[in-house]
Amino acid sequence: QSTWGLHTCILQYCHSSSQLCDFSASSGLKDRHYEISGRLIIDKYLNMGCCLRRSGSKLDDSKADTPNSSCQCFLGKLDSFADWMSFLPPQLHGVALKDIAIPGSHDSATKSLDKDGPFNPAESDSKAIEDIIKFTGSIGRSVVYNWSVTQDFDVFEQLTAGIRYFDIRVAVKPNDPVNFYVTHGFYGRKVIEIMKEIVEFLSAHPKEIVLVDCNHFYGMSSRDHERLVAELCEVFQGIMCPYLGAESATLDVLWENDLRVLLFYHDDAAVAASGFLWPGTAIPSPWPDTMDAGKVIQFLQSNLDRGRPADSFYVSQGILTPSTGTIVGHLCASLKVECGIPALEALVPWLKGKSAGPKSVNVVLADFVGLHRFIELVVSINCVCRCSDTSKSQS
Repeated sequence: QSTWGLHTCILQYCHSSSQLCDFSASSGLKDRHYEISGRLIIDKYLNMGCCLRRSGSKLDDSKADTPNSSCQCFLGKLDSFADWMSFLPPQLHGVALKDIAIPGSHDSATKSLDKDGPFNPAESDSKAIEDIIKFTGSIGRSVVYNWSVTQDFDVFEQLTAGIRYFDIRVAVKPNDPVNFYVTHGFYGRKVIEIMKEIVEFLSAHPKEIVLVDCNHFYGMSSRDHERLVAELCEVFQGIMCPYLGAESATLDVLWENDLRVLLFYHDDAAVAASGFLWPGTAIPSPWPDTMDAGKVIQFLQSNLDRGRPADSFYVSQGILTPSTGTIVGHLCASLKVECGIPALEALVPWLKGKSAGPKSVNVVLADFVGLHRFIELVVSINCVCRCSDTSKSQS
């Protein structure tokens, strides 16, 4: 989403000795602690004084309450969110997954991005960004990296914390046509390594269901798609649910057949050839595309008001998208501070009023999912649904 105007500004900024921002030695690290899944995870973020200050920012997660704290139901039985699906009440076992609230992560694998490696040439304006990195070195790399990373936790940590939907962007490297890598600006880990970690987690947590959404592909030929699908089918062999329609994918059906992965793939030819993959149309994910948090919430609510597709999953993207002006004005900041935190501050109150069901949220997507008890908030929406139904049946 950058332009030549942005590139020029970054070059001028990074060459100005009076404004140069050192991203290494002069940047202190401030630790924030979050109790996730029964263990302490340290979330380190760059503390650069005025560069990172944002008026009105609510960074104290200790003050964030769950939307349904008065409703104990299955939440009170959880020691951690690593097994939250297995603790869902029996009333939900026959409900389609499309009508269950599921926490998801946006650009899920960006924790693994390699700041010192090459930039993805298939990304828009990649040549200009490579020129920036060439002329500015580590400073330019830090600017691009800090606006590319969307998660503090790797995929396995996210699974342990309760995330069950993963947004995967796939690319092949020009100098490595054999392997497939996750990407968002820079390249990250090999896709197959991440998928194996998902299998490892599911082996230890047999009642958890994971949605893997491969929705962006860069530099891939039809043959590359064939190879990637073959690798994915091999690693998920025996646990991958074939496409059977969202209405039929209930916890009972999946558990009874030992199916734990739904693989969505946004390439029509690959889907048609496989017989197993879920098409991209089975999980619409409207993109707000704004830096205005209020507009994001309006967008999310208006889409729900218009009605979700009947036989599909549905993603509500609670994210902010930086504009050129945002990045130019905050070169020493990061996507986390300028987008991730403000988006969650707006998303959390909106989620507090939600209940699960065909007219409400399904997959809820966020950046930096360890903040503001986002995962707990989304999971607890299922508690509202069942308690409301139960109270009505008893009255």
